[in-house]
Amino acid sequence: MSLLIAISSAKGGTGVSTLARNMAVFLAQVGKSTALVDLSGSLSNIEAFSRLDEHQVVSDGPAYLKVKPGLPNLEVFLAKGEREGLWEEMLARLGRSEIEALVMDLRFDDSSFASRVLRTCPLRVLVTRPEPTSVWELYACASRLVEDALDEKLDGGIASVRAAASSDDWLAGFLSPHDIMDIAGSAELVDSVLETIRGMRIGFLVNMVQEREDFDLGRAIESVGTRVFALPLQDLGSVERDVAIGAALRSRVPLLVHMPYSKGGRDLEGLVRRLLSTPDVDHLRPRLEVRAPGDPGNLYDALEVDRGAGEHEIRKATKRIKEVFGGSTHATVELRRPSAIGRILERAEDAHLTLLDRRLKREYDRELVRQEGASSYLARPWDERPAMPTSAHAFPRHDVPSDPVPEEGVTGAWLAAAREKRAMTLDEMSEISKVSVTYLRAIEEEAFADLPEPVYVRGFLTAYSRTLGLDADAVVQSYLDLIDASS
Repeated sequence: MSLLIAISSAKGGTGVSTLARNMAVFLAQVGKSTALVDLSGSLSNIEAFSRLDEHQVVSDGPAYLKVKPGLPNLEVFLAKGEREGLWEEMLARLGRSEIEALVMDLRFDDSSFASRVLRTCPLRVLVTRPEPTSVWELYACASRLVEDALDEKLDGGIASVRAAASSDDWLAGFLSPHDIMDIAGSAELVDSVLETIRGMRIGFLVNMVQEREDFDLGRAIESVGTRVFALPLQDLGSVERDVAIGAALRSRVPLLVHMPYSKGGRDLEGLVRRLLSTPDVDHLRPRLEVRAPGDPGNLYDALEVDRGAGEHEIRKATKRIKEVFGGSTHATVELRRPSAIGRILERAEDAHLTLLDRRLKREYDRELVRQEGASSYLARPWDERPAMPTSAHAFPRHDVPSDPVPEEGVTGAWLAAAREKRAMTLDEMSEISKVSVTYLRAIEEEAFADLPEPVYVRGFLTAYSRTLGLDADAVVQSYLDLIDASS
């Protein structure tokens, strides 16, 4: 399977070239015939390979410089003149299977060419860093990609929207999809915008993370990008700031050759492995749904939790929403209309008060069922739910033998393997066991900090075990011992 990856940023200093360089090195190291194409025109990538053995310039023409860096399976092309010609040539080589992977290093310069390259690549990754200006540039770049996709779909129809209002009408200094829907007024155009956004994902990476709060920035950017600007952003992870990266640059050797087991090296390897398992970012399931202006969603959407969330999860979600949208993270940029943030915070507070009150929650769930129809099974209060329909996973499968608890003890990975052996997804497990997907995932990933008090965990584990036909008593005791040992 061929791979076409574009990695870009609208702001310098985010480390795009370092990331692209090491992605290409990793792909070459795992045996894929790889081409790294630097479309920035700076010829900077040549320096990163200049101290490798057998480094040589293969050809030096008016359009590009071709370098053989002395690594098996890797070629490097550095644009000097017309970028379009090099881009078309490399696409043709990929189409003829002369190379298996193509990694594009591209500076997003607001040109139609840069936008077209990013939208063409199945794996597109925008890079930001934990600082407000860089995050603002990420939102602006993603907005331009959506605008160009809409303009192409509507045959130039977005030009009239842009002309209909001045920049003073924009939320944050760039024309976001939310602004387009807000300004357009036409229901047909709003539907077209929503259809385009919901079928498009823009992957992004937070580079140079260092502080504790930086590691949560990706999810915060997803929340703000989706709910404030209506952007289809998909968090692909982060790369930790690492002195080894600077050492590799000074040594003029790629990090994954110079120090592959450093923190940054492991983060980069994890990112590329994830991309290798992802045919394209568009097929990734979005964590949040983009909504039209004026549509706040339900109270569960306001806290970004599923309908099986418990009290502990609701309190934790409320705290996170207040931190993200209260302006205490780099994800929240200054808005010209702060009321957009105010409405999100007010809605979160309403959700917090309603969903933590059992009587109000029961009444709200009843109303939600009436609004959404009888098919919304999980929204119903317990006393109003019909009998669970029989399905292939309603009871433990008899053709899969019960797994004995391992002598070394139960782990989250062992539980996940037992579930996968029965071809059961987390959603199906949640539907049968009545335990929220969030808690099931926390159990499997051993994210003990995300679990409630042990008395509740005991109940979750019992439901989990019985759903899979496991020895519930043994699983519960062994897993609780694992939690105690970690504290």
